[in-house]
Amino acid sequence: MKAPVLLGLFKRIEDIEREFECQISSDISIIFAQYDIDGYEGDAHVVYEQAGKLYEVYGGHCSCYGLEGQWLPEKTMIDAIKMRKHPYRYELNTALDAWFNLEKVQ
Repeated sequence: MKAPVLLGLFKRIEDIEREFECQISSDISIIFAQYDIDGYEGDAHVVYEQAGKLYEVYGGHCSCYGLEGQWLPEKTMIDAIKMRKHPYRYELNTALDAWFNLEKVQ
């Protein structure tokens, strides 16, 4: 099993499940996950692979709520993710490159 890149308040897969109030099934492989809070506002981004397809989840909140109810995966592509501005762009791109380069070797 490949190790995901977890940043900010996400230290383990269980943190993602707790904050989004979701259950991540065993066929999901988390590639990258980040959750930061600045004052009372937070934002999160998760990228994962499932059945050979790439998905991402975004979440954000103000002081009133957290990430609960925002686990809404969207299909995506590597090129689409890499062209966007992201506060952890280098870490995200490195995680994607490592994940899929390793996949090709195996």
